[in-house]
Amino acid sequence: MMGGKVAEGNCIVASVVPTKVRDFLKEKVKAGRFETISKAIRHYLTLAIRTSDPEFSNEIEPEDEKPKMSRLRSLWRRD
Repeated sequence: MMGGKVAEGNCIVASVVPTKVRDFLKEKVKAGRFETISKAIRHYLTLAIRTSDPEFSNEIEPEDEKPKMSRLRSLWRRD
């Protein structure tokens, strides 16, 4: 991963993500958690699908991701 580099790439989804959520994801990229905003969006969308879609109910969200998803959901609702 590339710590400190914030690259949004060609992700059209990044342009429609609320500003507060995009800022949250940029911090994750700067911290080295993800290489790009696109990869961060893909990661959190996958987690959201796994936790809300009955088809994926057997795939449990990792415990360490629950607080992050909770924070991300609250940012999304506020915008």
